[in-house]
Amino acid sequence: MRVVDEVRHELGIRRNLRVFVQNSVSSPALTASFFPKLILPVSLLGNPGQLRFAVRHELVHFKRGDYIVCLLMLALRAVYWFNPVVWLMQKPIKTDMETACDNIATAPLPLEEKKAYASTILEMFSGRMCPQPVLGMSLQNNKKTAEKRIGGIFMKNNTKKGIKLISVFAAALLAVVCFT
Repeated sequence: MRVVDEVRHELGIRRNLRVFVQNSVSSPALTASFFPKLILPVSLLGNPGQLRFAVRHELVHFKRGDYIVCLLMLALRAVYWFNPVVWLMQKPIKTDMETACDNIATAPLPLEEKKAYASTILEMFSGRMCPQPVLGMSLQNNKKTAEKRIGGIFMKNNTKKGIKLISVFAAALLAVVCFT
């Protein structure tokens, strides 16, 4: 598919990704597997702008390795099925992944395209585009999620190295504590 190859090239992704266009899905998705696949709904093929936004968003998930995070969350749920924290952590992690993808996907775009991307998200949350949710709308459609995602589009990327280092250390510490 030409648009997928163009966006893949724009994002600097060398690895090929299998693409499936299906009638049975209403939202684009990147499968959570060791060999992820991009699934696109047939309904998006009629709207080139939304198709490009959706492909860009899903390929950013691919480039960031979010499918691996989803696999890890599945493994944690399987092992710690009895722990409510494991179940409660899913929503904020997925919301943050979506917000980060929105930010990265729109960072190089001009302001007018960012506004169009944000408008697409608003239309989905308002229900005017039902039943065709795109751009990772497997999350619940509520005002707070929409605000966070739109904020992500216009957010500046200025996380300091010290904060990143502390975050990695905290995650490693949590992993050691949880698995021992």
